[in-house]
Amino acid sequence: MYDIFLLGSGILFAVGLFYFFAPPKGINPAYGYRTPSSTKNDKNWEVANTWASRLFLGVSVLMCVLLYINQDLKFMDSDDLFIFSFLGGIALIFAVVELKLWHMNKE
Repeated sequence: MYDIFLLGSGILFAVGLFYFFAPPKGINPAYGYRTPSSTKNDKNWEVANTWASRLFLGVSVLMCVLLYINQDLKFMDSDDLFIFSFLGGIALIFAVVELKLWHMNKE
């Protein structure tokens, strides 16, 4: 029942760890946080991947906390909670990183 939830948060955690300990060196087509704003220049690339790695780790921990709380309170069906937290977490990561890049380029 909660296997998919743990798998989803585990994937996000693994991506975050990989980005944190092996950040992509320079803009490349292989891996990294790739959006038009992050590939605009090397500074954007570095900032975007630094923030994304930390946010992936944070979202994965938040997903585990939500799972733990939901086991006791049953405020949401586990499948709905997984979809909400996984997709919401990914959306949050993109929103925060893109906002950071926008503010950085605005200055």
